[in-house]
Amino acid sequence: MLQAEAFDASTHNGVTRPDESFPFTLTTDMSSQYRGGHVSGRWSRALADGGDLALQAFYDRVDIQSVLLDVKHDIFDLEFQQRIPTTPRNEVVWGLGYRRTELSSDGTDSLSFDPAERGDDLYSGFVQDELTLVPERLKVTIGSKLEENDTSGFEVQPTARFVWTPRASQTIWGAVSRAVSTPSPADTDLRLRSAF
Repeated sequence: MLQAEAFDASTHNGVTRPDESFPFTLTTDMSSQYRGGHVSGRWSRALADGGDLALQAFYDRVDIQSVLLDVKHDIFDLEFQQRIPTTPRNEVVWGLGYRRTELSSDGTDSLSFDPAERGDDLYSGFVQDELTLVPERLKVTIGSKLEENDTSGFEVQPTARFVWTPRASQTIWGAVSRAVSTPSPADTDLRLRSAF
């Protein structure tokens, strides 16, 4: 599978504020231009043992030009996954991932990124084991994701889930997990300066 998209959009608006001279208002142009696109590809293959392999790659580019801030943001993502049925009631899924994010910006006195250029790497791996305890009735999944990123370092994200189907029309599920959200540059590096 190969997919690509592109976009080009603009906004045209202004901000009006009071002013001390006639006509006692001042309008500032706040128009912006947004350009970008992405391309993604996925390859998968069924294996003789009933399992499968999948490899996925993704590239995304966004270019924003505005009065207050110009930003170029690039993301490259690569993921591999394998599903291995070990017995008729058990299967193991594991995978590896890599993501590179780059941001460059040109700000103003009012709004900027600090630092103006930044690159981040994220490495990840996961493994999970799905066990059918009662066929078509009860499944349990345990596993963990391991992640190394430039912002928070090494993170372990374990999970345990169950799905119980007492009847064909009813399903009860639950999960206990530890999830980590990696902060984006907008969360950590965006600086807004106000005159107030």
